[in-house]
Amino acid sequence: MMNTIKSPVLFTSFLVSGLFLGLPTLSYAARVSFEIEPSIGAAGWGHIKVAYGTVNPSLPIKSQNIPVDVFDFSQSIGLGGRSGVVLDETYYLGVDFVTFPKVSSSSSSDLSWNNTQLGITLGAQLTATPMRFWIGYNFLNSISPNPYLRITGITQSVGLAGSAFKVGTGIQLLAPFWLNFEMIYGVFSKYSSPQIETLPSQASVSYNYFFLSLSAPIRWISL
Repeated sequence: MMNTIKSPVLFTSFLVSGLFLGLPTLSYAARVSFEIEPSIGAAGWGHIKVAYGTVNPSLPIKSQNIPVDVFDFSQSIGLGGRSGVVLDETYYLGVDFVTFPKVSSSSSSDLSWNNTQLGITLGAQLTATPMRFWIGYNFLNSISPNPYLRITGITQSVGLAGSAFKVGTGIQLLAPFWLNFEMIYGVFSKYSSPQIETLPSQASVSYNYFFLSLSAPIRWISL
């Protein structure tokens, strides 16, 4: 009876000890690299969409349209980069930055603006093929002043600030160059004029576009 009790205990103790002894080996086996990845590209097929009003549920769906103002743009040059950590040549976590010095509206009556975004990205590169995928969140998303909120009654030029989500994929053309395609969807929750204010409760401002870029990772430390 004593042997049947002690055997599982001894086996469990041996297994746990082995796991703890193996941790240093596992940690040293994992290769960690630090990279920076400058990029240049063009954003397009995007717009700023400003909606103002509330839907009346008592009306038919076709009658529930609310005022919408749209600032479309076709293309703009973006400069950016990523700095992060790569694990085992596969998984990476980084801080992303991108700026668009001049985004011109498709309408000649609207002024141009600039856009700056900063966030984090989590991704993975396939080992069998030179492809990678990622998701990310930009906790900083700001654009320079313009009369974006005119349909809300705020006619002066204001800057907008908010956040954005992104998802993307890339393929390696020729080492070390990557061709990347990213979709970004952002929302703005505050405006400045010049003090920071919260958007009116009935206002909804979104910002989405596609970003095609060329980048080249530069590895500067490997452990």
